[in-house]
Amino acid sequence: MSNKMVFCAVESKKKSVQVAQQIIEAIRRGIYKVGDKLPPERVIEQETGVSKTSVREALSALHLAGIVERIPGKGTYVRNTAEGIEALVLLEKSESVDDALDARRVIERAVIELATDRASGKQIQELGGICEEMQALLQDKNYEDFFELNERFHLAIAEATGNPLIVKVIRFLLQVTRQKLWKQTITEYFLKDGRHFRQSIAEHRQILTALRKRDKVMAKRVLEEHFITVERILREG
Repeated sequence: MSNKMVFCAVESKKKSVQVAQQIIEAIRRGIYKVGDKLPPERVIEQETGVSKTSVREALSALHLAGIVERIPGKGTYVRNTAEGIEALVLLEKSESVDDALDARRVIERAVIELATDRASGKQIQELGGICEEMQALLQDKNYEDFFELNERFHLAIAEATGNPLIVKVIRFLLQVTRQKLWKQTITEYFLKDGRHFRQSIAEHRQILTALRKRDKVMAKRVLEEHFITVERILREG
């Protein structure tokens, strides 16, 4: 196959949809046939001019639709020449991973500052219990429940503010992480390296320590580092 660029720059707001459309079109035109390996993510990222997360969202949707198969350590292969409508609909209906993380990062920094002042001893104890449960689930390799408890941890911090409107906002943002595409994208890259899960637990414990100390500066710093870690995992794999 020649080195000629297959993909072009993306200008649409929903960039992952545009990337998926270009891959589907390349398959339809026979540039990639069943069994062929797609270019590495970095190549698609460079040619389309979008973030690696957008490329991964597109590939995850195509994987869920059965058009491609993602094999850890080997790459992404074409498995079906279907039109890909299901993948495009899935992307259109799903919130962007980048947007969801941006929103949570901004809002939860303010939330944890308030929670540091208002959390009761019982609520802090509950957060400690969640950390212990996450550790046990990791040992059992129960990743689905692990991610559910991760959501529960962040929601419990919101509840510690005592503000029902804040709880509603965080609950809404956490609902994004339950979307099929979001879970596929996040889970896939966490499973690549077990250290990601261990680091996540360590960061949750640091957040807990900051709350126990009533240390706002530490709480905001550790939370920021936590979101940076998630973004790095998604960006670098």
